[in-house]
This record gives sequence, structure tokens and C-alpha cells, in this order.
Amino acid sequence: MNLERATFTMLHAIAEVLSNRGHNITFLLPIGSGESVSKYNDKFQFITLGDRCRVQKTIIYDTVRQAQDMTIQSSTFSMETIKLPINLIIGYIHSLATGTEDYLCDVAVTDLLKSKFDLVMIEGSYLWIHGLLNRFNVPYALLTTCAPSPLTNSWNRAPNLPSVLPGFMAHTNHRKPMSFFWRLYSTFLLSASQVFFTTIADRTMVTAASAYVADVVVPPTVSFSRSDLWLTNADYATDVPRPYLPNTVMVGGLSIEEAKPLTEEFQTIADGANTHGLLVVSMGTVVTGVSQQQTDAMAAAFARLPQTVIWKTPTPRPTVIGNNTLLRSWIPQKGLLGKKLK
Repeated sequence: MNLERATFTMLHAIAEVLSNRGHNITFLLPIGSGESVSKYNDKFQFITLGDRCRVQKTIIYDTVRQAQDMTIQSSTFSMETIKLPINLIIGYIHSLATGTEDYLCDVAVTDLLKSKFDLVMIEGSYLWIHGLLNRFNVPYALLTTCAPSPLTNSWNRAPNLPSVLPGFMAHTNHRKPMSFFWRLYSTFLLSASQVFFTTIADRTMVTAASAYVADVVVPPTVSFSRSDLWLTNADYATDVPRPYLPNTVMVGGLSIEEAKPLTEEFQTIADGANTHGLLVVSMGTVVTGVSQQQTDAMAAAFARLPQTVIWKTPTPRPTVIGNNTLLRSWIPQKGLLGKKLK
């Protein structure tokens, strides 16, 4: 599996429970991840995969960041709305075959197959990793750190209505309720995506995997629906109502790490918050498309609040901020949110 921080945090929580019950846990890591998990070497086994395993994440991450920027920048339809899924398709075509082959031809995986495993768990959103399932031939579970969408619902063979259920990559997740146009757009995009994955993506990865797997290769979108368990990073409190099958478990929040003690600077800010409390504002690491007008509007709104506001400095910076607002280039979100104010 690819080792994103959120992915490993979620898997580590699961692995800890299984390890305490007597199971041996082995992680497959992309190159360059060894140092970040070295403190767990005494408890888990880590095997590093080939050099190109990390390329796939970059393609998807850049597209997701572009989608986030579009969501902030504009609420109207534009050519960028059409270009986004096209760019995603181009990136996918480039990465599917090489990604599948990287995981299957790696010597570390070949040696690993000599071991006997009771269960394999992979990051389900990265379809090229599904080729591993054809080689292990054991029960498997999927973990998706991204939120569910009409597309993943369709892969899992769950009831699915794209005209009703918003989707992140369809640029409709923030439209509640969706207009007729966006319902039509979401339906069209899902239909086009299904055609792409079943006619191009699946065939591309099956062809790449066939050189390394003697048995019949199961396409990734089919293996998605055959998983014994699907752990999805969602929660009823934050997701829109959508149907799930019995083998789906919502584990939203599992990637949240324990808060570290606050530094002296932020401890002073938290202790100095007025009786109305502290408001923490952060747009995340992938949202960079906020306009100057939007930033200034947010700053003006914060200035009217009774709370002390600590805001991770946006780009561009607000022209004017209120006396109750503090800007910082980095803020310890978990530490501040977990702090009990005096």
C-alpha cells in the first residue's frame, strides 16, 4: 500500500489492535518511507517497494488539489470544470500500467508471497495496487482514506444515484442541494467514468498484471466489489446520506493522531482566550485558490465574532484583520482543539 500519513495512521490503529491479539503485521511501503516508521520496527515488519511506487500518489494528489482550488475559487460552471476530469483521466492512463507492474514485478513482493497471510489490506482508491490481490489469493479488505463518492459506491455495487449523491471529483460535493444542471452533470460524469474504468482502466491493468499472474486476473473495479470488508474514511455526521452495504464500516476520525503538548507561544494564546473561547481556522494544505475578496470577507466576518480567532495564514493574506484575530503560518490544530480553555 502507498504510505500517506493519513493512511498509515489509520492502518497503524488497526495494526495495533491486531498485534495485541497475537497477529504478525507486515507493511509494504513506497521508497523513502522507512525513516518515518522506523520507531515501529520492533513491533511490525516493513518491506520497501520499488522507486516508482510513489509517482502514482503525485498524479492523484495534484488533481485533488486542483479540484479543491476550483471549489474555493468559483461556484459557477466553467471550462475548468470540464478540464478537471479530463486531466484526471490522462494522469490515470499514464500511471495505471506502470503502477500495476511496479507492484507485481518487485522482488520484495515476490519474496513476500512465500509467506502465509490470513488477510491483506490495501488502500482501495489506488486501483493499481489491486493487482497484488491476484497474487496473494487470500481474503482482503479495502481501506479508503478519501470520502465515498458515487463512483466508489458503484464499484462496491451499492445503490447509487449520482443525480442525488454529490461527488468530490465531480465538483458537486459543496452543492447542497444540487441544481438540475449539476445533477445532470454528475450523472453524465459518473456514466463516463464507469465506461472509462471498465473499458480502458481495467483492461490496462489486467494486461499489465497478466505477465506476472498465472491465474485469471480480476479487474480492479471487480475486486473492489469482492472485498470482504471496506473501511471508509467517512462519518454520518459529516457525509451526506448515502446507502452502504453490510460489509462497509465507517471509520471517519481513525486517522486523527493524539495531540501533542502546545508550545509556549500557543499555550499563551490558548490561556489568553477570552471567556467566549478560541476559534481555530485552517483551509488545509491543498487549498490555495482563495481570492483576495474572499479572504478579506472572511477576515471581516471573524472581526465581528466574540471569540479569539487563530487563523492559519491564507494566500493571499487579508488586507485588514480584527483585534481578536491572530495569523500564523502554522498552527497545531489538534493541540488547540483538544485544549480545555480556562
